[in-house]
Amino acid sequence: MDSQKMAEKTVQELNDRMLLTPQKKDSLILIFNKYYSEKHLNRSKDNEKFAKAIEQNRDISVKQVLSPFSYQEYLRYIEEQKSKVKSKDRVRHGEREGSTNLIDF
Repeated sequence: MDSQKMAEKTVQELNDRMLLTPQKKDSLILIFNKYYSEKHLNRSKDNEKFAKAIEQNRDISVKQVLSPFSYQEYLRYIEEQKSKVKSKDRVRHGEREGSTNLIDF
């Protein structure tokens, strides 16, 4: 999925959680498109500081678009997404939820 489609999907998921005006949707799509493009271009660089900087820039831009209440909902959404990714990574690396062993015989 390209960055534009990922941005549209993300904004649609946010819109399902909070009512966004068309202007806010458009602004958020631009923000997330830029975020996903930068993330994709730099994915081969295993630089955690750079990844954090990209996320911080995204969050600063989103905060300028959303109301304080909506921004808090956005932060909850981001945390849920991070949890899903971590959960998928654990499964991908052979861990099961609730298991402390890497390999389960």
